[in-house]
Amino acid sequence: MLSSHTSRSAALAALVLGAVLPALPAQAAGADAADGSLLWTSTSTSAAAPSSRRMVASALDGTGAAVVATTSPTGSPSADGTSAISLDQDGELQQLVRRAVPGGEVRDRLVLPSGLWSLQDVSSDGSQALLSRSTGVAFWRADLTSGTVVEVATGDIRAPRSASFDPSDPSSVILSSTLPGGIPGYAATAVSGGTTGRHWWILNNRQPDVVTVGSPDGLAVVAVLSGAGQRLLFARQGAMDDGVEVPLARPVLGRPVWSHDDRWVYWSDGDIWRVHSDGTGLQQLTSTPDELEESPVIVASPPPAVPPVSAPTTVSAGPGADQVVLRWTPSLGTLRTRIYRADPATGNRGDFLAETASSAFIDSGLVAGTTYGYLVVGVTSAGVESMPAFVRVSPTATPSLALTGWLGTRGAALQLRGATPGARHVVVWTEDGSVVGTTPLVPGADQAPVPATHRGVPLTATVTPYDPWGNAADAVRLSVEVPLDDRDARFSGTWRRSADPRALYGGTMRSAQAGASATLRASGRRLSVLAATGPRTGAIAVLLDGRRVAQVDTRTRVAREQRAVWTSGRLRPGRHVLRVVVLGTRGRATVRLDGVAARH
Repeated sequence: MLSSHTSRSAALAALVLGAVLPALPAQAAGADAADGSLLWTSTSTSAAAPSSRRMVASALDGTGAAVVATTSPTGSPSADGTSAISLDQDGELQQLVRRAVPGGEVRDRLVLPSGLWSLQDVSSDGSQALLSRSTGVAFWRADLTSGTVVEVATGDIRAPRSASFDPSDPSSVILSSTLPGGIPGYAATAVSGGTTGRHWWILNNRQPDVVTVGSPDGLAVVAVLSGAGQRLLFARQGAMDDGVEVPLARPVLGRPVWSHDDRWVYWSDGDIWRVHSDGTGLQQLTSTPDELEESPVIVASPPPAVPPVSAPTTVSAGPGADQVVLRWTPSLGTLRTRIYRADPATGNRGDFLAETASSAFIDSGLVAGTTYGYLVVGVTSAGVESMPAFVRVSPTATPSLALTGWLGTRGAALQLRGATPGARHVVVWTEDGSVVGTTPLVPGADQAPVPATHRGVPLTATVTPYDPWGNAADAVRLSVEVPLDDRDARFSGTWRRSADPRALYGGTMRSAQAGASATLRASGRRLSVLAATGPRTGAIAVLLDGRRVAQVDTRTRVAREQRAVWTSGRLRPGRHVLRVVVLGTRGRATVRLDGVAARH
């Protein structure tokens, strides 16, 4: 291949500073190195069973895979497998966060200067990170130990495209760029303190993505090529040729990693793969349905496999107006419980909220009607986390209740005030503690008709709000009595029934005979006589418990139905006898009785 690039190689040699070092000998396929294990994270992608990330370990060839931890923090893993670095939003600023693997505890935080930052690479021990900004082509080294952010000196490298830590030299950064002098191709250069050292050159027209990773011995790099299908590109130090390309079926997720003996490169495309650094021996190591397997790292020895601890049970979420109350039964063998925020759609783990020895947790300051997700995780005395229990909930207010007007044929109605929009409510009606009816309301409904089958009976309405996920908020109760209909009275004299859809229960009892009466028995703190009124209706006398208490003229300028033409004062407890007598007003004797309402 070198003969076809003689003129380009000569021009390049004259332009690039530094001596050309010997090329890396081609690696032959062979057995895996005895030291080291492969570690990766596995996350469920099934919407039916969301879960947090788990850590899996295997031999370097993918055999003997086993879950070694039931939790794994998000972020870019360090090469030693002990840390994960992520960029988190902190108000208007971003912060670099280092979390322990596998527990996810925060080890370090570094608030970054204003701007939109991107994470390029993580040092082998997780103490440093390479960052880029949305503007410009410079790179910065962030040190989580010292809390500093320093721009990387690039020496004579113009417009670098990507940056990564040099595994063979912790003080060195590998920068990728186009070739100098307009020569088509790609270059990677190790730079330390602004001084360029080793070089890798690829003499073709392809440009890599912003992922270039050096080998542990410093003699080779692997880059990710895009374009007409993604490929891995291996370049050997000082060799001015086209390198070795490996076609890929799917895009690479994250960064490739080298084995400690420089012979293999591992990566993820949703499954874990590896290939020899000479482009041979391509192997797919994992293929688990409904699992996203990513972030492979090579470690000297993985954590010992831990049998999964069962998740907390009977987890419930009680939504309030601006808070959520979580309750659960702790996992067997756990001493404490950790609460994490979770993505309400997927169940993926978010921020740590609390750790408690109790079996309840209150999350306050929330927004009503907004869906929140939680993971409830038990913790053993050894610090091992259980499998997570996922729950989602929307804060839902408990409404206040009132009895409204009698609403035509439906009779009295229970009015829900201050309900959370979209919440679902169920009304249970009881008489002396026994359930006599249930009224489920559609989401958003704020009225429930009082059952007309229990007219004149004291009922208790218990209203329970539910969020869209079936979590019940605190219930509220109200004692009500269904209005008595005119048909519930005992009549004397001449009366006839008149259908009227606007009247209580669909009709009234009508009489124009002086002395005709209607007698009803009812209980309540206050009783009201209901009648239809109008320009041609007459007067009535009202008797309560045998004593005449009022004379009422039902005439009004405008015809009205379900009018409370008389209401008593506060009455003693118990049943009362209410009698309405037609007085036979001259010229407008007709009285239209609609019923009696009681308030308790």
